[in-house]
Amino acid sequence: MKKIIYLYDYIFYRVYSFFQRRKDDISDEKATNLVVTLQCFLMIDIFIIVRLIFDFEINRQYYHKWLLGLPLVLLIGIYNHRRYKKRFKKDNYMKFNLLWKDEINFKKKRNGWLIITYMLFSIIILPVLYTLLR
Repeated sequence: MKKIIYLYDYIFYRVYSFFQRRKDDISDEKATNLVVTLQCFLMIDIFIIVRLIFDFEINRQYYHKWLLGLPLVLLIGIYNHRRYKKRFKKDNYMKFNLLWKDEINFKKKRNGWLIITYMLFSIIILPVLYTLLR
């Protein structure tokens, strides 16, 4: 679990740094929103994979996407807002900066491409594959 949180902290740090270099006023908000979006898509991707492995039908009579999906998105959003934005005022970014500011250029570029690949895979490729396989 710590490795997953560490991964999203790194994504937050890289996205925040990207927007800070462009002198964006709300770079912390954009980075937090991207992390929330990626975590929500992670939940959807897990559901897709489970549904591919164990073929089951969902009874539409008892299921409504807004009743299950919206609270999940709100919980993830509130958690990340508290984790990054509220603690951000206590120099949370400095903690991340100390961890990753001296990252080797090759490793930094590789990790940047891995983040982009992760975003494409979780948001576009896996849902499209699921649609094609069903």
